[in-house]
Amino acid sequence: MGNAVPLDPSQVEMMDRAVQKEGAQLRVVTDRERIVTLASMLADADRLRFLIPEIHSEMMREVRWPGRDSLEEGLDVRTLEMDPGSLGMMQLLGRPDVMDKSSRDWACGRLLGTPHAGRR
Repeated sequence: MGNAVPLDPSQVEMMDRAVQKEGAQLRVVTDRERIVTLASMLADADRLRFLIPEIHSEMMREVRWPGRDSLEEGLDVRTLEMDPGSLGMMQLLGRPDVMDKSSRDWACGRLLGTPHAGRR
């Protein structure tokens, strides 16, 4: 997904300065095979965030929906840059009853983190 174009060096420098201010270190991966491997690992981690009830509940408490929640703290869903269909899916998957039913009865957990999720 996305455009496989190199980042402009000035963008990398800007991001590096920003993360250093927070005491972190930026690592930019450019090897395509490594990118694919890391993307797969992130998809697995996202899948677990949805399927483990305690982590799912914690994650959903952090997500903020404009017009419904205060945006003073938490993660504004607009920053996730999802298309409308993916935002609708996120809203549905945010419900504990849906996640319980889907993981128990529908065996849908394997679909979470698939490449089509969040695609524009």
